[in-house]
Amino acid sequence: RENLEDTFNGNAAQRLMCAVDEFKLNDSKGSPHALMNKLKQMIGEEEGIVRAMQTDQRVTTFYTNYIFFSNNLTPIPIETNDRRFNFAPPQQKSLELTYPEFVEGAEERGAVFMPEVPTFASFLFHMEVNRRAAQTSLKNETREKMRINSLSATSTFFDCFKTGDLTFFIEYVMEQ
Repeated sequence: RENLEDTFNGNAAQRLMCAVDEFKLNDSKGSPHALMNKLKQMIGEEEGIVRAMQTDQRVTTFYTNYIFFSNNLTPIPIETNDRRFNFAPPQQKSLELTYPEFVEGAEERGAVFMPEVPTFASFLFHMEVNRRAAQTSLKNETREKMRINSLSATSTFFDCFKTGDLTFFIEYVMEQ
């Protein structure tokens, strides 16, 4: 377990993946803006500073990929041109129902801890990888909904004005 807001990140140089469950940026103990900047640095930079307890800090290469899970509609504010984050549509059915072939035989493959982790690992192992697509930020409907839902009322007004979305203004007038 890791606290993303902690100043010590000694094991960061040895991780390939970090999963954060029930993430919501605004629930941060400190400044959400500072945590967002830290996330952008952790995700976007190839090198970073590692600080373990009772040792000197050092610069190292990071290979960590982050997966944030949330049931919140707006776990993180997204800028229109952000290239760091991808968003999957909400999972309506469990992986077991959607992809039963990955669940069958999980115990024989050594899946004895946390039932979701082996299922997810098996799913990733069997997935075909498109390297170019993996390095490109998805511009999907889920991402756009998340971006819009994270806007303040003022930002929504100016976003609709800037993008020419007249339905926002028409709906407001119709309600009056």
